[in-house]
Amino acid sequence: MEYEKVIQAVFLAEKYHKGQKRSDGRDYSCHILNVHLLLVLVGASPTTQIAGILHDILEDTSCKEEYIKEQFGEKVLSLIKEVTKDPITKKFTIKSKEAWLVKLCDIIDNCTDMVDWDEKRMRKYLKKKREFLGLK
Repeated sequence: MEYEKVIQAVFLAEKYHKGQKRSDGRDYSCHILNVHLLLVLVGASPTTQIAGILHDILEDTSCKEEYIKEQFGEKVLSLIKEVTKDPITKKFTIKSKEAWLVKLCDIIDNCTDMVDWDEKRMRKYLKKKREFLGLK
């Protein structure tokens, strides 16, 4: 049953992110699937995998929190909200191990895009991520 929800999450993400592109021109769905694969590789639970698949859905689409909760439950919604920037403070509220796994897999996949970036953009991105992670 849990894995059926994982597949459902992929279809939902595809629906809401339809037409969105990555910086290199690839469909956004590549990012969704890469984050999911990384979460599978580290042994994340199906609930965490679903949150990873849907990690940008509240921030980047018109999908509503109520719908996520109805379809996937409070835990998935909570994880997604932890990795979604607050619109006012522009900060994350990551508290759980599961949300950290999602965010780190997101960052890892985002780093794969760097091959197409100029040095200035790469340095800016890495500086922001070091600060986010509390690294000097």
